[in-house]
Amino acid sequence: MALSSFRKPKWQHRDPAVRLAALQELDADQQTTFAAVARDDQDNAVRLAAIARLEEISTLVELAGQTADQTIKNAIDKRLAPLRHQAVLGATDLDTALGLLRELSDPERLADLAVRAEQPAL
Repeated sequence: MALSSFRKPKWQHRDPAVRLAALQELDADQQTTFAAVARDDQDNAVRLAAIARLEEISTLVELAGQTADQTIKNAIDKRLAPLRHQAVLGATDLDTALGLLRELSDPERLADLAVRAEQPAL
C-alpha cells in the first residue's frame, strides 16, 4: 500500500490557506464536500468559500438552520437568492414555484420573475 493512500485531501489540510485553495480546485459536483466544509470548518473564510460553491437549496437551508454565525447566515442568504430565482423560473409545478417564490425578498429578482415567469400565477 502506498503512502499516498494515507494522505488527507488538501481541503482537510491544517492550513486554512491550503484548504481555501483546494476548494477552488474541486469540481462543482463535489457538493457533499462543499457542504461538509461549510458546516464543519473552523475558518470562516473557508466556510464562506464552500458556501459560494454550493448549488443545492435544501443543503443551504439546512446549513442556515445549523449556524448561529450571522456572517455565515448572510452568505447563505446571498447564495440562496439566485438559486431560488432560477428554481422558480425552471419549476414546472406551480406549488413548488410558489413555495420558492415566498422565500425571495429581493425586489429586483421579484420584478424579473414577474416579467419572465411563464406561469401566469407567478
